[in-house]
Amino acid sequence: MRLNEISIRDPYILVDASSGKYYLYGTTGGTSFKAYVSSDLIDFDGPFEVFSRPKGFAPDRDYWAPEVYKVAFGYLMIASFKTEKGERHCRALLADHPLGPFSPYGEQLTPKEWECLDGTLIKEDGAPYLIFCHEWLQTKVGEICSIRLKEDLSGPDGEPKILFKASESKWAKSPVWGSEGIIVTDGPCCLSINGQNALIWSSYDEQGNYVTGASYPTGEFHRPSYTQNDSSPFLHKAGHGMCFRDFDGKWRFIAHQEGGPHEFPILKSISFDMGKVVLK
Repeated sequence: MRLNEISIRDPYILVDASSGKYYLYGTTGGTSFKAYVSSDLIDFDGPFEVFSRPKGFAPDRDYWAPEVYKVAFGYLMIASFKTEKGERHCRALLADHPLGPFSPYGEQLTPKEWECLDGTLIKEDGAPYLIFCHEWLQTKVGEICSIRLKEDLSGPDGEPKILFKASESKWAKSPVWGSEGIIVTDGPCCLSINGQNALIWSSYDEQGNYVTGASYPTGEFHRPSYTQNDSSPFLHKAGHGMCFRDFDGKWRFIAHQEGGPHEFPILKSISFDMGKVVLK
C-alpha cells in the first residue's frame, strides 16, 4: 500500500541499516502499536502488530506517538501512555527486532505528576536526553522540555528543564476551539544538517488548523537557549513530524495530514535555507 492509504497519526520512520528496510510506526488507536515496512518509501507492507498491552501493564489508554531507535542492547521504543487515574507520560519498550514483540522496559521517563507526551531521544555531551512536551492541559501554555536519562535509558537521571514555552514563538496561536490563552506544544523532533540545528514542533493557528514550525537552539538541544525567528509555520494542516536520512543520504520529513477520519502520512524533503527550515 501507499502512504496515503495508511490511516495513522504521529508517523515515525526507523531507517534500519541491518535489514535495509524502513519501518513506519505511529498512533493507530487502541492499546497496541503497529508498524509498516518498506524498502523504497513508496510501497509498504502491513500493518504488523508490534506491541499489545500485556497483563499488569498499568497504562490503559492513549497509546500515542511511538518512536523506535536502534540502541546497543536492541530496539528501544519511546511512546506516550495514560492511565485511568494517572498522568499522561512517556516510557520505554524494548525488543530484539523492529517488528517486536516489544515489552515494557524501565520506569516512567517524564516527571511524576506532570502531564507529558511526545518524547524524542537525543544524545549530547555523551549523554542521552529526552525532549518532550509538558502539556497545555496542565500548563495552559504548552512547554518544550528536556530531561537527562540514565545511560541504559531505563529512567530519568536528573531534573527537567524548560527549553521554551509555546508563547515565545511567533507562529503558534491560541485556537478557536480552546479557552483563551491556550497554546499547544506537540510532536518535537530535532534536525541537524551540516552544523545547522532546529527543533521542529507542532501547534495550532487561530483558526484551529494544525501547523508546524521550528525553533533554533543557540547551543545544545537540551539547554534552554533558543531563538524564535520564524514568523510563520512552514507546514499547514499537517504536523507531528520527524526527520530522517534515507538510504540515499537525503534528508526527509514525514508528518500526518490533518483532516477527517482518515489522516495519513505525507513525505517531503527537508533542508535549511538562510538558516531556516524549508520543505519541498
